[in-house]
Amino acid sequence: MSVPDELEASPAEPSIFSFPQPGVFTFYVPGFGQPLRLTVKEEILIGRYQDGLPAPDIDLTAYYGYLSGVSRRHAKIRVVDSEVILVDLGSSNGTWVNESKLMPHQTHPLKNGDIIRLGQLLMFIYFQSVELPEQTLLVRDTRGDVNLGLTANAFSDGLLQLLNSIQELEKNINGVQDQPSPDVQIKAVSFDKDRALIQARLVGAHNAVEFIKDEISKRRDEFAKKIQGTEPSPEETLPSPLPLDLAMLGGGEQMIAELIDTLLQKFGVAPLDEEKKKEFVAKIQPLIKTILTSPFEIIIE
Repeated sequence: MSVPDELEASPAEPSIFSFPQPGVFTFYVPGFGQPLRLTVKEEILIGRYQDGLPAPDIDLTAYYGYLSGVSRRHAKIRVVDSEVILVDLGSSNGTWVNESKLMPHQTHPLKNGDIIRLGQLLMFIYFQSVELPEQTLLVRDTRGDVNLGLTANAFSDGLLQLLNSIQELEKNINGVQDQPSPDVQIKAVSFDKDRALIQARLVGAHNAVEFIKDEISKRRDEFAKKIQGTEPSPEETLPSPLPLDLAMLGGGEQMIAELIDTLLQKFGVAPLDEEKKKEFVAKIQPLIKTILTSPFEIIIE
């Protein structure tokens, strides 16, 4: 099957994907409501499903790929260092990037918002960065157990639980946004002896870390100071008397419920129905509680 080289008109770029998620490719096919989202990886195969062969990463069968002239193995996206490249795999009906037609097996760099044409099928590609952002967390052991150094016991007793909760929080935030969730990586954990602080370098936990710093840490400080019998003050830097027990302060469960509502307002793409919200709360509630009451406190500088 062959298709003409010329298109009748170029589609208008949709505005809803102006700010793509870091570490994620978003593909939008005009005329289809929901975009395709894939976590960034070294190679992404684009084509159509064929019995007996592994499915392509982007299967365009449901997008009228056959009628549009998409080959079963049409093109591939490769990530080389920090560059995103499209390569035609010898397709029958050709591959274009914007107005440029690729020769068979030719490569072409891609940038955010480019139009990819496979035969007659058009799609936009969006990506903010092919490298997941890295965050450095400063963590204080409020029990004072690591003032002289970070031991294996201290890492496994509480700190690992905190990092796992951050990973699960990121996964659930991405889920409520209908986004794929890149694996959260612990790049390094070190100890700053001068300040008695643990430094944890994470990759792929941007949303969770942002929410912890903006919302959970403030509530944690308020909670700790009420237990101490002191009023919150910008000048105070009292360590929290932790591990905290929500039963020590009335309204602790309400605090978690308010944090969940704030999270949904901040990251939710649409209101959840009652059943889905119930499921979401059941997953998120223990994670927020762990972060809120952990003996390891995230420090904001």
